[in-house]
Amino acid sequence: MLLFVSAVFVLLLVVVVNPLLLWLQASFIKKDKGVVREEVKPLNVSMVTVLRTPDVELLEAKITNVMRIAGLNQWVLYHDGPASPELKDYMFQQHPEVRLRESTLRKGKNAVLNEAIECCSGDVVLFSDADSLQQADCLDVLKGHFDDASVGGVCGQRVIAERHQQDAGQSLYIDLDSQIKAWESRLGQLTSNDGKLYAVRRPLLQVIPDGVTDDLYSGLTVLKQKQKFVFDRAFTAEIRLPSRSLAHEVQRRRRIVCRSLRGLWLQRRIFRCHEYGLLSIRLFINKVLRRLIPHSLLVALVAMNALLFSYSPDYLLLLAAQVSYLYLLYYFTKAVWAERLPKKVYRLLHANAYVLAGLYGTLLGSFDFLKGEQYVTWTPKKS
Repeated sequence: MLLFVSAVFVLLLVVVVNPLLLWLQASFIKKDKGVVREEVKPLNVSMVTVLRTPDVELLEAKITNVMRIAGLNQWVLYHDGPASPELKDYMFQQHPEVRLRESTLRKGKNAVLNEAIECCSGDVVLFSDADSLQQADCLDVLKGHFDDASVGGVCGQRVIAERHQQDAGQSLYIDLDSQIKAWESRLGQLTSNDGKLYAVRRPLLQVIPDGVTDDLYSGLTVLKQKQKFVFDRAFTAEIRLPSRSLAHEVQRRRRIVCRSLRGLWLQRRIFRCHEYGLLSIRLFINKVLRRLIPHSLLVALVAMNALLFSYSPDYLLLLAAQVSYLYLLYYFTKAVWAERLPKKVYRLLHANAYVLAGLYGTLLGSFDFLKGEQYVTWTPKKS
């Protein structure tokens, strides 16, 4: 019984207690409280984009989008590893005005980001993925935040532009995560960041180690220097569907969780409550305990069934029903059923399966971290 209660407590702490306390705390913060305006001066912005074997259609859309961004001072387009002759020829023939930089060897995203940052001359570095498209006036949103001298970074809002039968669970996850960010933004202390689009003052950036998520690590770097990190829904990144399949979601979540836990370990000083106050507690709940949810659910499942079985062997039927549900969920979310089942039914089933796939990937990622595994290089799946 104690195991069951403990497991449920972890779940409630992450899903109910933390959001509730965060909402209460944010409710007492006035939006413009403590704003310190800098002297009016032009804000130079450098954008960084790292490529790894992009398809031409995606790259063309990115270049067209960047060319439309008003007021952008510099774009550092960097390829992880030597670019292919076909890519070089395409850039030379179609976009001679865009310089494509390349590393001598494939080093992984973070090592290339560090090289790209060294090339930046702007006051602010804007990180934007190859599949992330911004509105033409996005820098106006940034300047509004960086006019406040206490703001060290800004996180954008990802928007899934691609409509698909599999987008229900992913859209819901983004909406819930964005709400948490909105409350945390009132405090100026985001415990998560979005790698698709974020910006940091150049002097605050530090070398990003291998095997960590660059967005979270950079965000924590800002907070450790006692600067604000905020979120703005109007600062949007239009993206493709992040997970192309349930198997892709498991792989993707596994990598993200392992890398983010390594980043938290390297930035562990931020968990000192006497120095960072409630931020340390919220970060621990949102980024550590949240990764323990699959472990807690497994413990709760085993503890509950063991307790019921000790009461009566007939409860084995309940365990059989739980296993059957997982199998049926897997079976009916296969692509072949997308056209056979009513659209709403299929989307609901796939949303449930997406949650379970994410939990499974989180479980694997946490074990990878404990084993000392590192994800340094990988090939993004965009189609």
